[in-house]
This record gives sequence, C-alpha cells and structure tokens, in this order.
Amino acid sequence: MKIKDVLFKNLDLTDRVAIWLCLLAFSFWVYLLNYKFFHFGYYDWDLAFFAQGMWNLSHGSGYVSLFDVQLLANHANLIAFFVIPLYKIFPHPLTLVFLKVASYVTAAFVLYLLTKEKLGGTIAVLFLLFYLFYAPNIIGMLYEFDFESLAPAFLMLIFYFYVKDRWLGFMICAGILFLIKENLPLIVLAFSIHGLFTKKDKIRFGVIPGILSLASFFLLVFVFIPRMSGGAIGDGHSYYIGHNYQGLGGSVGGVLSSIIFHPIKIWQYILTSQNINFLVAIFAPFLTLPLFTPGILFLISPILLQHLLSSGVQEHSIRFAYVLTIAPFLFLATIGTLKVFYEKSRKVYNSILILLVFFNIVYFFLNVSEMKQRFMLIQDRDQTQEMVFDRWELVQMVPPDASVVASFSFLAPLSQRKNLYAFHKIYDPSYQNDQYSYVLPSKVQYALIDFNDPWLLYDLKVYPVFTKNRLSNFFIQNKWIVKRRYGKIILFERGK
Repeated sequence: MKIKDVLFKNLDLTDRVAIWLCLLAFSFWVYLLNYKFFHFGYYDWDLAFFAQGMWNLSHGSGYVSLFDVQLLANHANLIAFFVIPLYKIFPHPLTLVFLKVASYVTAAFVLYLLTKEKLGGTIAVLFLLFYLFYAPNIIGMLYEFDFESLAPAFLMLIFYFYVKDRWLGFMICAGILFLIKENLPLIVLAFSIHGLFTKKDKIRFGVIPGILSLASFFLLVFVFIPRMSGGAIGDGHSYYIGHNYQGLGGSVGGVLSSIIFHPIKIWQYILTSQNINFLVAIFAPFLTLPLFTPGILFLISPILLQHLLSSGVQEHSIRFAYVLTIAPFLFLATIGTLKVFYEKSRKVYNSILILLVFFNIVYFFLNVSEMKQRFMLIQDRDQTQEMVFDRWELVQMVPPDASVVASFSFLAPLSQRKNLYAFHKIYDPSYQNDQYSYVLPSKVQYALIDFNDPWLLYDLKVYPVFTKNRLSNFFIQNKWIVKRRYGKIILFERGK
C-alpha cells in the first residue's frame, strides 16, 4: 500500500486539499522565517529576549540579562518549562519561531474542520485560505516572538471540543492555555459563562472551568508573577499592568473596580480614535459579520478589552502579534453568521461570499507594504550573500561564553548565551534620563555594532547632541578596540 493511500484513507477531495494547503503553508513559513533569521531580519528584542530566556532556563536559570529580569517576571509563560526538553534538543531561536508556525497552521486546519460542518468543504477551504492570508495574522507571524503566539491552535481546539461537547479535550486545551499566559484563563472563564447559559451539562462546561480559570488567574497574577518579580504576594501589579493601566489604577483590582464602578470612564477609554481604527483594521475584511454572532465574540471579549483599555500604543495596532489571539474568534463568528444566511437565503449568502472574497483580496494588498516592513528592514532586503556571510563571520567571532552588547539585528543570533545586552540602551533617552541611567556591566567583553541600525539613526536624527555624547562616552570610557570591521558593522573587543 502506498503512503498516500494510508494518509488519505477516508478523506474526500477538500480534506486532501486542506491538508496539502496546511503542509505547504507550514513549509513556506519555515523557509521564510528561516531566511528572515539568517538574513538578520529580526530587528527588535522580543525574539532575543525569549530565546535567551529559554537558553538560560534550559541551563538551570530563568535570568534574562537583556532586561535584567527573570524570564517569567512580567508574564506567566509557564509553558516555557514544557518547552525545555525540545529546546535542549534544538537550542536555537528558530525553535520558538517554528512552534509559532505550527500553532498558526494547526489553527487554520481546525478552522477548516469547523467550517466544513457548517458550510461544506469548498467554503471551508476558502476560509482556510482567508485565515492563512489574513493580513494581521501574516504580520503577527513575521513579527518577533511571544509565548502568546502559541495560543491560536489551542483557542481553535478548545472551541472545537466545546461545540462537540468533548469535555476532556476541552479541559486539556484549557490547561494548556492557563500555562501559555496569565490573560488566557479569562478566555476559559468566558467559555464557562457561555456554558452556564447554553450547555446542558452546566457543571462540566460551566462551573468546573469557571472555578479553575478564576483560580488560575488569581494564582498567576497575584502569586506567581509577584513572586518572580520580587513584588509583594497578592499585589497583582506587574510591570505590564502598572505601566499600561496607570489611568485605571495600575493594578488588576483598579481595572476591575473601574469596569464595575466607573463604566463611563471605561467607555471613554474604549471610544478613542486609535481604538476605533484598531477595530476597523481587524474587522474590515469580515464586513462586520462577526458582530451578528455576539456569543462567539463574547469568548474573546476579555482579550479585546485588555487591548482597548491599555495605554500601550502597540496594543492598538495590527503591526504586532496581538491579533493572532483575537483572529480565531473573528473567523468563527463570521462562519456562525454565514450559517444563518445559508439557511435563510442562499442568494444573500452567495452575494456575501463574493464580497468576502473581494474585500479579503483588497485588504491583503492594502497591507503588503506593512508585511514587507515586518519581513525585513528596507535597507536589509538588498543584502548580497557576501554581506550576509560577513555579518555571520562577525557573530561567530564572539566566543559562545562571552558577554556581548549588540545592535538589534544581532541580538537574536547572539541570544544563546548567559550574558547579552542591547546597545540601544546605551544611547536611547528611554534608558538614559534624569530618572534612570542604564549602565552596561563591566564584565561585557565584546560589542557588535551596526552603525546603520535604524534605531540608532533615528536617535541621531531626533536627539543628535544627546546621542552623540552618549556614544562618545561609551567608546572612550570603555577602551574598545576594533577586532574586525565590515563596512559600518564593527566588532569591538574591550581593552585590558
């Protein structure tokens, strides 16, 4: 018997098409992100932060020198402990990236299965393609890494098991979501509330997950994160919450109190231009269809509220990875609405499908420039292979156990070490001001600097005198010696 006969036994044509599309998508993303990494296309510090954290965690310590914090001090990404065995086998930043790809593609296939039951195989394949080509998803995949980006597969699966009344699968997915990040128990809580009103078995789908999600959220936010960050147990005040929700009290209690007792204030926060633009951006290709299935949107309401109430500019934009968590429910709600039209009016249903195809194509091309920007910086797209080799030679000249400070594009490639630092902190006003002045540890032995780094060029343009002074002080006071140079990229070694 041929392998294809084993793989495709009892599968119809659309199942085979869906499987091949997912395999192609997985292969494409593995190739693309592998290319991005080896061409120094990661130019922020999120991937480097989590990669260094995982490297240290797999060596017995959760300390991340890049931010001088414990890996789990800001967010409760307990899933990291379960990734350690895999990371020990494949100790590389791309291990995390490929896990994100696997979650994304798995979510797409589960969406296909759910859509097929409601609207048939052909439309299910169409929605699988919609999901794979949904611009915020693509931008999220091209962005760095966050453990929350592992959630899409389990969000789709928990919904699948929920509608199928498969309690064990539902609870396993809930447990995994609890481990991924401290905000995800709130989604399980939303499922439990929904279950109390819609499920026959209210104990298993309502009461039990509700209790467990509340307990998990409390332990993660009020016990685990304060313990990891050195705060007071019961505080519920991580750096993220304190910084992004200052106007609502800067704590979990303050946010909840504002929601309950100051609803007008909450609406003022929600109805801002940046929030409206954000909502339009994520809902646009769905023709507002998700709004007609509020039951499914309710399931993602805690995360939507988290973003709409945050003061963090990045949480109101599709330029980062946050929509990866929201997108599954937008697609599920759209399918729910289409099912109603399918049953009531085929003519209207067919017209909506045509419009959906049109708007998804237009929406994709409207965001092509943003996708290109997230794939790789403009000045780095035209690198010759010789330039890439030169860069990697500089990276490899830094001993694996050496402490190093580096420009952004080199952080991820250098992340598999105990001590790594960002050159950005040396000159940027956010880290050099009256309240706080970052000091590079004296043990740092190497500096790998790209003087064409866009972050550096920006600060030289906006804060020319300040930035030049900081750079001069850095190079004079630390007695750096040029070890190797390629163009404007220089590897320094600290003099004795």
